[in-house]
Amino acid sequence: MNILIVNDSKLLREVLKTMLESLGYTSIFEAANGMEAITKTHAVKPEIIFMNLIMPEMDGYEATKEILGTYAATKIVMMSTSSFSETPLSKSNLNIYDYVSIPFNKNRIKKILNEKD
Repeated sequence: MNILIVNDSKLLREVLKTMLESLGYTSIFEAANGMEAITKTHAVKPEIIFMNLIMPEMDGYEATKEILGTYAATKIVMMSTSSFSETPLSKSNLNIYDYVSIPFNKNRIKKILNEKD
């Protein structure tokens, strides 16, 4: 399974990548913002994307809209340090697969990926 991690923090991308590798996943790709996420999605066609909400250049909300417009079957897991119940995303009509909070909980990530497989 191809997995894409999109976050402007290199440290958070590394933390999640290490966690995914410890769970046995090896096809892991990274992007630092929404624009890079769109480019990477076209190149590697990930089955699941862990997308940060707030990023420079293009935020996760806009990137998600564009990605799902072309790759509707892609599962988007939105991640943020903020509460999703307070974000405009929770009221959007985007088909978000799931949400995770930062810092990451390995059991939560594992559960999301097991449901996807």
